[in-house]
Amino acid sequence: MDVKIEKQENSQVLMEIKISAEEIAPHFDAAAKELSKKVNIPGFRQGKIPKSVLVNYIGEAAIFEEAAKNAVPEAYLKAIAEYDVDVVAKPELEVTDFGEDKSMSFKATVTVKPDVELGQYKGIPVEKCVALPTEEDIDAEIEKARDRLAKMIEQQDDYAIAKDDIVMFDFEGFIDGVPFEGGKAENYALTIGSGNFIEGFEDQLLGFKKGDKKDVEVGFPADYRVEALAGKPALFKVKINSVRKKELPDLNDEFVKDISEELDTLEQLREKVRNDLKAAAEKVASDNVSIEALGKAVENAKLEVPKAMIEQRVDQMLEELARQMQEQGVDLQGILASSDFDTESIREQYRSQAESDIRQELVLDAVIKAENIDITEAEIEEGLANIATRMQQPIDVVRNAFSGGEMQANFYYQLKMTKAADLIFDNALVEEKFVAAEAVKPKTKKAPAKKAAVEGEKKPAPKTTNKENKAE
Repeated sequence: MDVKIEKQENSQVLMEIKISAEEIAPHFDAAAKELSKKVNIPGFRQGKIPKSVLVNYIGEAAIFEEAAKNAVPEAYLKAIAEYDVDVVAKPELEVTDFGEDKSMSFKATVTVKPDVELGQYKGIPVEKCVALPTEEDIDAEIEKARDRLAKMIEQQDDYAIAKDDIVMFDFEGFIDGVPFEGGKAENYALTIGSGNFIEGFEDQLLGFKKGDKKDVEVGFPADYRVEALAGKPALFKVKINSVRKKELPDLNDEFVKDISEELDTLEQLREKVRNDLKAAAEKVASDNVSIEALGKAVENAKLEVPKAMIEQRVDQMLEELARQMQEQGVDLQGILASSDFDTESIREQYRSQAESDIRQELVLDAVIKAENIDITEAEIEEGLANIATRMQQPIDVVRNAFSGGEMQANFYYQLKMTKAADLIFDNALVEEKFVAAEAVKPKTKKAPAKKAAVEGEKKPAPKTTNKENKAE
């Protein structure tokens, strides 16, 4: 196989590949056999036509075109493997010539991994802002624990509904005197003041009592997702079935013993909560430093992400979204095919994230090469154990799944990416500051150093929230 490679602009490579007659021969024979099943030649049964007769009848060129369907992809894969061409997107393949010597030539235009010029990635200055828990923060955590142990006490018939009560009620909604779809329910549970119902509805239940039948008038928001209801005034006929009130446990040493076998006093509980909040704040601060240091390393590097890489990543992101939605019984492709959705605008929303992710990966890949990063057997075992824990599978099952082939290669590569991110983090020049809790927010994007995604590992679909059967 004769191969010529020419670098072009924008991370493109042109490969001109010539397949010899010897390499083409088996593909030519296979194509002739396949075509003989489809061609009608008088005097011959389909599938039993001699090759020489078929050549005379339809011509060699037609058989070569059929042979190219298998010969060209096979030769392309051989060529990129032999010449170590780091392809990052689907190629454009074009047959250019069927030689008189029964050879075949074709061009492959491929997008390759772009060159990365690393900037500073060691000694990057970053601030580590650690939130100090206040007494109010500790109080709030303890109140959450009290809330978890609260008893729900059903109230007497003459009790008037107040804020934070849990009300069970029937309702039916009407617009212009006509019931609307989805506007009816029985024994609906609602916490007054939660904001889970249409604005203004919960306030009008205040003061109602068990057995009351009342009309509640509200207006649907103008931007309500059900177009037929958006901006419309509605009347709900309501019947109160029961009212329950939370009864919080007393805040004393007995409460502490109820929630912990290790603690005896309220002061001990406050100290534990204080230490837990400090540990959580320290983790958030460390995660933020890791993300910021990696982000600055990416900013310091010079590279251009090829458009083909971005589009391919967007395809993958949409495929993953479709899989997650399918698990929830939603057909994404059907939604995208609908005239109400602009597929291109949805893809555009994903492109920015796709480019950002790719830039980060390319920089980490360059760090791996610059630092000659490799992984040890102990690190492999630790990585497998982490996956086994996340997937809730025995480690032997995970080990077998990631032994050999593309799964193993991806797994090892992600471990190296994690080490590269850790190297940037470990070498950062960190200035620690202690600040108020409201001044620190977790950054939205996790660094690979903290959680490396492994291709092939099934990711859980996002959960939908159901806050006390929230009204649609």
